[in-house]
Amino acid sequence: MRIEIKRRHTGEILYAAEAESLCGCVILAVKNKANLTGADLRGADLHGANLHGDQTKEAQKRKRQALKRMAEHEAQYGDTIQMFVDIAALASEATGKKITPLDVVDVQIALKQVRIQRDPDHDDSHVDLIGYRLIREKIEKWLDG
Repeated sequence: MRIEIKRRHTGEILYAAEAESLCGCVILAVKNKANLTGADLRGADLHGANLHGDQTKEAQKRKRQALKRMAEHEAQYGDTIQMFVDIAALASEATGKKITPLDVVDVQIALKQVRIQRDPDHDDSHVDLIGYRLIREKIEKWLDG
């Protein structure tokens, strides 16, 4: 049957596949390197599922670089969440539309994804993409309170 994995806050479909269960769909998504950041996985029995995905040394190195860069930016510019709240407020004012901190980070993620499509070997874009995904998780936790 067709199973959809949706984003927790918006209902946006992050991944869909023919699978026997939500767990099976999650495993396929991980194998296909789908971005499941913010996915609503309530009800998924993931006990024993191999969800390691791409845990190569290169992926681990990029994550370390992203965490280091995030810490440096926070030291220079202040709290990351507050920065995205401030950017959202300025963007809302500039556009006359309600822009949320998640919208801001989603645009940054999309930017990096397009850059990676155009130049898959540019390591800096991969590091930034990981960083923005981590920031998205941080904002989601903050919103969930």
